[in-house]
Amino acid sequence: PFSFSIFDLDNFKYINDNYGHHAGDVVLATVSRELAEFIGDEGLVGRFGGDELLMVDFKNTAFDDKKSHLDLLYNEQGILRQYLDIDKNSLYITATLGCASYPSDAGKYEELFAMSDKALYCGKSKGRNCFVIYRDELHRDMDMKKLAKQGLYTNMNSIMTQLEMISGFGNRLLSVLNLIGPEMHISNLFYTGQGRRLHSPLDRALSKDASDITEFSERELYFYSELEQIRDKSPILYRSLSELNVKSAVIVKIGLNHETDGYLICGSSRSGQRWQEEDLGIIYFVAKILAGYVQLSSETIPD
Repeated sequence: PFSFSIFDLDNFKYINDNYGHHAGDVVLATVSRELAEFIGDEGLVGRFGGDELLMVDFKNTAFDDKKSHLDLLYNEQGILRQYLDIDKNSLYITATLGCASYPSDAGKYEELFAMSDKALYCGKSKGRNCFVIYRDELHRDMDMKKLAKQGLYTNMNSIMTQLEMISGFGNRLLSVLNLIGPEMHISNLFYTGQGRRLHSPLDRALSKDASDITEFSERELYFYSELEQIRDKSPILYRSLSELNVKSAVIVKIGLNHETDGYLICGSSRSGQRWQEEDLGIIYFVAKILAGYVQLSSETIPD
């Protein structure tokens, strides 16, 4: 008996494209070495191709044992959630993993691979940076096509259609949160107008100080896996978001033609949230649509 895991390094292409292939090689070498040390004589680790790795575990085959073992891999040992300092850059490395066991889940390699792969895609659909253990009663009837993330155009079209049917700034944001929140692990959307007060469509009475959010004026969009990363740049906003249990955030301007009408903040209650390129594109798209309503339809951002 053994457990079989497939895992991908999250956003590996982004690392290669933005920091160079040398950085990608360092990531692969470091994670591979640490995985081999972690599994020791109780299993095998190998590279399947690109940023995809495989692991065979001869010891942990019961569900609770697998969960404890993978918890160690992600949290206590921090191998699949860690910062790596490469060429003066601090890169946050995570992975998504799917796991199934022989012979309890499948008696043939092809079936076992398919089950681990299905669990992997289930993890990707949850937002990545996690592991999923195959359970027949939960995953047997899952459609792999539905697990694959929707295309960027499909998501944008759904958002545009939804917003055209709703009036009012807060109502529009609430509809967006319901549409993209579960898939992107966004627990709440916040916004500020010219008054630099933090508001939320989930709590219309919320009003918190965000007066130093203008520190995020140099670029259109900022994203952070850990909220701690904004503490020095914007301590007032950091304190307000911390009190609202935000652990990771995307901050984007609401404005057109170099004007800033306000800011949109996507908050996640998950520490170490990996903001995918397509997710950032959708968030930016939402901010621009909102800016269009503000500037072209005389809709105001509530203060």
